[in-house]
Amino acid sequence: MPAVKTLLFGAVMFLVLVFRSSDRLTSAYGIAVGLTMLITTLQMVSLSRNVWGWPRVAVLAISAPLIVVDALLVAANVHKIPQGGWFPVAVRIVLFVLMATWHRGSELAQRHASHAQPVADFLRDTLAGADAPARVQGTAIYPGSVPGATPSALTSNVRHNRVLNQTTVIFTNRSESAPRVDEHTRVEVRDLGAGCYEVILRHGFTERPNLPRLLESLNGQLGDWRFDHKHTTYFLPRDDAMPGCSHGQMSRWRERPYGEMSVHATSSAEYFGLRSEDVVELGVQVVL
Repeated sequence: MPAVKTLLFGAVMFLVLVFRSSDRLTSAYGIAVGLTMLITTLQMVSLSRNVWGWPRVAVLAISAPLIVVDALLVAANVHKIPQGGWFPVAVRIVLFVLMATWHRGSELAQRHASHAQPVADFLRDTLAGADAPARVQGTAIYPGSVPGATPSALTSNVRHNRVLNQTTVIFTNRSESAPRVDEHTRVEVRDLGAGCYEVILRHGFTERPNLPRLLESLNGQLGDWRFDHKHTTYFLPRDDAMPGCSHGQMSRWRERPYGEMSVHATSSAEYFGLRSEDVVELGVQVVL
């Protein structure tokens, strides 16, 4: 929230310095309201057709008059673009490009993560090999994005440090389209053997997952393991999207903004309610 408030403050100061009076904001206001109404109507069309499954005739009957009115309002304000209407148009274009870039980059990153080696196979091959990593005391938590796939932080830690904790939990967070999730289907636990477990958490889009609280609720479900925050370490990936990381699947000029947004995105530690002293971040170069 502090970042959002700072951004809003900067935007307000920019408007004050550029337009200098409320009268000069009139042109910007008219086109902004018209575009907002038109875009909202188009989103309603998409939602009612693709999510709610309304018949095409019903969607057309309801939305057509609204689209006509909104389009007329926008057309009546088009001539005001040079007098200040350019500002909301420019803001919309910039925000659309940034959101589309983030969505495309996240989609490619998720696709790449889904192609990772299955975690059960990774653990079996790692522990059965001649150079099996040393098992150390304590609990290690490795958040991942795809159920059943090996998190990049786990791969990096085993490859470079050659250690695996006695209790290793692969945690996958799944956000559902519903606002809340039924408690009986919220958590799924899979025993991977050798003290390794996979925990899948499902939550609604209005809920904020708290990982320590979740782990404490799992006491008795992971063998003899009991949650102790003093002996628990969270290994989080610190993704670094390098230029050329998409291998042509995303324009080069979009890769850099995606990398910058990834760096400044809310950290997983903050999102999951983790204490900074319990977190180890492993830098991982992202391939989209």
